[in-house]
Amino acid sequence: MTTESDLPNAPRYSQEKSARFEYEVAFKSLELLADVRFKLLAIVPLITGAAITLLTTDKLQSRPLMVLAVSVFGFFVTLGLTSYNLRNTQYLYATRYRALQLEKQLELPEGGTIPR
Repeated sequence: MTTESDLPNAPRYSQEKSARFEYEVAFKSLELLADVRFKLLAIVPLITGAAITLLTTDKLQSRPLMVLAVSVFGFFVTLGLTSYNLRNTQYLYATRYRALQLEKQLELPEGGTIPR
């Protein structure tokens, strides 16, 4: 029975197979990271509209403490979303860089499937 280690091109085949798998994972990760970014872009305006509606009703204008509480909460939500988006961008750039390296290693055509 012949095993992979008995074949003369086994290390090359194994490395290429591993690189192809890593490339597929990187590509799926890029799609996921972009999807999360667009979901955030869709949710933030909805939350902002709800907060503006909540803060501009007549009942709440007579309660400055409630307006302050909602404003502070909104500030921290915005701060959290901004830091999350910055970290997401770092992951996106690192994953894109690795995927481009793998494209070169696998000798895929220039300008393959990874967005630049």
